[in-house]
Amino acid sequence: MQTDLTPGPDAAFDVVMQQNGRFVAVGTAAGISVAVRYRTDGSIDPTFGDRGVVALAVGRGFNFFSSVERGNDGDLVFAGRAGGQGGRMVIARVDAGGDPDTSFSNDGFQLVNFTARDDWAWDVEGQNGRFVLVGAAEGTGFSMAVARINSSGNLDP
Repeated sequence: MQTDLTPGPDAAFDVVMQQNGRFVAVGTAAGISVAVRYRTDGSIDPTFGDRGVVALAVGRGFNFFSSVERGNDGDLVFAGRAGGQGGRMVIARVDAGGDPDTSFSNDGFQLVNFTARDDWAWDVEGQNGRFVLVGAAEGTGFSMAVARINSSGNLDP
C-alpha cells in the first residue's frame, strides 16, 4: 500500500497497531507532522482526524512525527520535531477519534526546547501516565536529549 498525501515528499517513520486491529502510521507530508489511520483492509479510516489524517504544523520549517505510542482508552501519543527557531521536540496526544486532547497541555501538544538550534524526539515511551521522549539536541555538537512529560502535558521535573 502507498499513500500520497501531498505533491511534495511524504514519509512514514513509525507505526502502531491498535487493539481494534487498525494501525496508525506517523511521519511527515511536505514538512507537516502527520498521523494516518488505516483499517484492517489497508484503506484509510475516514473516522480518524480529518478524513483519516491528523496533521500538526508548529512554526515554520520542517515538522515530523517520528514515533507513536498507544495510550489509555484508545488515545495516541506522537513525538517528533516542530519547526521554527531551530527545531524543538514535540509531543502530542489525540483521543481515539484523532481530535487533540485538550487536557494535555491545554491544546493537545507540548514543545520542549533544549537549545537555540535544532532539537527533536526520535522515540516516545509511556511510563505510569507519563511519557519519556528521547532524541537529540544540537548545541556546539549533538547531544542526547531526554525529557519526561507528565500526564497533563507539562515537563516533569
